[in-house]
Amino acid sequence: MPTEVIHLTMLEDELRSGVGFLHQMSVQDTYPLHTHDFYEFFYVLGGRAIHHINAEKRLLTQGTLVFIRPEDVHRYHFISNHDMELLSCGVTRELIEKACGYMSLSEDTFLNLPAPPQIVYPDSVHWYISQRLLAIGKHAPGDARRQYFLSILPDLLQQMLTAPESTKGQLPPWLSRLVLKMSKPENFIEGLPQMVGLSGVSQEHLNRAFKRYLGITPTAFINMKRINYAAELLRQGKPVLETCMASGFNHVSYFYQVFEKTYHCTPKQFSKAQQSGGIQHVSE
Repeated sequence: MPTEVIHLTMLEDELRSGVGFLHQMSVQDTYPLHTHDFYEFFYVLGGRAIHHINAEKRLLTQGTLVFIRPEDVHRYHFISNHDMELLSCGVTRELIEKACGYMSLSEDTFLNLPAPPQIVYPDSVHWYISQRLLAIGKHAPGDARRQYFLSILPDLLQQMLTAPESTKGQLPPWLSRLVLKMSKPENFIEGLPQMVGLSGVSQEHLNRAFKRYLGITPTAFINMKRINYAAELLRQGKPVLETCMASGFNHVSYFYQVFEKTYHCTPKQFSKAQQSGGIQHVSE
């Protein structure tokens, strides 16, 4: 069944400014699959996640700035136990048109791009960019915020135009398909041999691709899939030993080691706490 797409509109205060501002501390705070009738800049302050945008998946890391157009459809997705902090600024079409007019550009310049442009800023300018964008939220909604944002908007748009047309940050199609397949219990339970078989590439090539695009090893990816699945089984009241085997761990001691590293408690402590609502964890 197709996933429902949420359609977002700007709030009244944001319309007065022409720009909204959200500081989101986790992927958990973001909207599920959605689109909107306004533009959006979002900037990754820290961490990493996967960005599902239209028909693509792209890696988001600290320093990534993305320009979303009206009608683009997107959402964010956890990478194992990584999370992401980001700023999101919704922008009315009226403000974009105003800035484009100042720059002698047509709005179609951005609308006709095959994909939303993005830039990954180096660490040397990350603090400067983040402070410029954080300052949006320090201006009260209304004229003050509008005037400040208009002072930086042409520069942001110009940087989007000069962004390289490479697919840096975009997951190769084969890796995107593999991540989806390995998110299914019947595959991650089988482990690394199953991943190598489904990938169609050598284990060495697989290791390099995971490190380059996801920043983790294939084994770490599999373990986090298994451990999140194990946590769900424990929430359902399954015994620890049964959970260990059902989630693909052949050695109880290793299961305990990985579980404690992730949840900072033993499986038994987790199971007991779940009965009283004591521990929460975000999984994919």
